[in-house]
Amino acid sequence: MLTYNNFNNYFFDVVYWYSSYLTNWIITTISLFMFDWIPANQTASVLLLSIVGMIGGLYITHINPRYISLPYFGGIRISGLQLIFADFTTHMIPALVVHHYIYDNKIIVIVDFFSLMFAIGLGLIYVIFNCPCRRYNITYIDCAHVLIVSFMIFNILNLFFY
Repeated sequence: MLTYNNFNNYFFDVVYWYSSYLTNWIITTISLFMFDWIPANQTASVLLLSIVGMIGGLYITHINPRYISLPYFGGIRISGLQLIFADFTTHMIPALVVHHYIYDNKIIVIVDFFSLMFAIGLGLIYVIFNCPCRRYNITYIDCAHVLIVSFMIFNILNLFFY
């Protein structure tokens, strides 16, 4: 039976869970971009964020640590096929949707310092409030690898597609 205390705990679990993971921040950013609430000159930022989410999800799912623990909702640990499914639906599909949206609408991706300020600012705000190493159970070297590979893929996409 759902009581006030149970609902209150569940509500705060949802709020803390949503703000704790970069994937949720990226999905929110993608949604705002699709509804034209983020200006078109920030297309490079949205594309870069979606790639960071995709590469980060692949890294956590298939390389290290191959599980994710959610301290919310009673402490859930996801691994195996559930993690692969969650990775596909929350990391791969949004990145492909962004790529498809930009490519089909023939949006010009201008890459300069100001067009990437949104992605850099959002990433810094996330790191200030949430330590990704503690949240995802990875090291700082792992974070650096994810960012390096993400920037490489971002540059390759810009070179050949946009």
